[in-house]
Amino acid sequence: RWRSLEIRPYRTTDNRIEGAVVALPDIDSVKRAEDYLKQIIDNMPTCLLALDGELNVLLANSTFCSEFHVSQADTVGRPFYRLGNEQWNIPQLRQLLEKVLPEKKAVKEFSVTYNFPEIGMRTMLVSGKRLDNGGGIGAPMILLAIEDITEREHAETISAMLAAVVQSSDDAIITKDLNGIIQTWNPGAERIFGYTREEAIGKPITMLIPADRLSEEASILEHIRRGEHIEHYESIRRSKDGSLLNVSLTISPLVDAGGQIVGASKIARNITERKHTEAALIKSEKLAVAGRLAAMLAHEINNPLQAVTNLMALLEQSSNLDTREQKFVRTAADELGRINRFTQQSLRFYRVSTSPTAVKVEEEIEGVLDLYAKRIAAKNITLKKQYQADGASIHSYADEIRQIFSTLLINAIDAVPVGGHILLRVSLSAGWSKAPPVDGLRVTLADSGCGISPQNAARIFDPFFTTKGENGTGLGLWVARGIANRLGGSIRMRSRIHPDNGGTCFSVFLPNYPPTAGS
Repeated sequence: RWRSLEIRPYRTTDNRIEGAVVALPDIDSVKRAEDYLKQIIDNMPTCLLALDGELNVLLANSTFCSEFHVSQADTVGRPFYRLGNEQWNIPQLRQLLEKVLPEKKAVKEFSVTYNFPEIGMRTMLVSGKRLDNGGGIGAPMILLAIEDITEREHAETISAMLAAVVQSSDDAIITKDLNGIIQTWNPGAERIFGYTREEAIGKPITMLIPADRLSEEASILEHIRRGEHIEHYESIRRSKDGSLLNVSLTISPLVDAGGQIVGASKIARNITERKHTEAALIKSEKLAVAGRLAAMLAHEINNPLQAVTNLMALLEQSSNLDTREQKFVRTAADELGRINRFTQQSLRFYRVSTSPTAVKVEEEIEGVLDLYAKRIAAKNITLKKQYQADGASIHSYADEIRQIFSTLLINAIDAVPVGGHILLRVSLSAGWSKAPPVDGLRVTLADSGCGISPQNAARIFDPFFTTKGENGTGLGLWVARGIANRLGGSIRMRSRIHPDNGGTCFSVFLPNYPPTAGS
């Protein structure tokens, strides 16, 4: 057992020393408590030091020695501020520690960053508080705790950097749980989709997905639950104003500290402009192909066309034809002449080389109607004509005007059912697409056909786009619009799909004078 030896002088009543009093108090419980405290300190996972009032090290636990690669001999008995390379010799820290015992002021998380021997550059937090002996025997001491926060600080730095990247990214960066509920929403998502953070968080991600693509979300979540990544998946998403966006999606699983998948991180990049550029390039290439094809066909057709034209000229001079047959021959010769002129234009990429002449549009339309009279009659189509321009003429190119209305009339005949209706109206009008507006004629051709869907209507003038399957080339309306634009006019279309009251209406404006070359 542990005992403390205490010897005190024995004095008489007149204060003379005549002996000594020896006391042996039992301190076994105190010693056991001290040993127990040392064992606790030594086995703590935190670096701990016990200092006396002079800041000398009374005790250093195993964790401290292991962390800083030092021995007990290098540490115990030495002033704390002299340890190692005196990295703890910081005046402010010393002042704080010196107040711990007399003023009972604790030191809380004093940061020290230093290139420590053996372990390199680290950031440590130093905390200290007064520790009194519970039995009242022995002097109080300072219990010092030292925590390495280097990795935590690094992680916080990386986290701050990532947060800055997320906040400044032009892409939409969104997280959602496994039920598809939006958890985070960065400014990029606000710019792309139009919803504010408050409007988006807590809402289902499906609010961004068009109705015809809702099945994509279930498939995406299934991949995420299996821990799979989805990279550069291109799709369509819907913004707050209802407009559709082309997006490229990269989606990754989100895991918690236990490694469980709890959601997904989604990066959405708006590629709408890129898609438009790609479409423009494809269209440009199609136009180039169409131009080459037109020139090639025109070249191949030109020689036999000249032969047929010559034969028609000889036939027209024959005296054996009656009046009706002569009219047919003249009509055929006129059409061959028109074909010949278009062939020559095709060889020049449709560049008009002749000068405009006075064109009576109503007469040109009548000529087109004569050509297709048999087809109109075969389908028992009711044709209604409203000529309201009083025979007015415009300075333009008759052949090209006939080409426009040939295309529109053929399409109308194909679209209407047997017994259907076609309306042709010619009226004086003005074109408002330019300032100041220009005078001219407007021709309206309306049919009672099946109508054109909105999806197809948006592409009806694109080259090679057709709704006729194998029976169409997809070039007629494209060429017609090109001619109208070159003449300074325009073609517009509206359509309605309805079983009882459907149909399509084309409105063609032709100015009094076409634009001059280079305008």
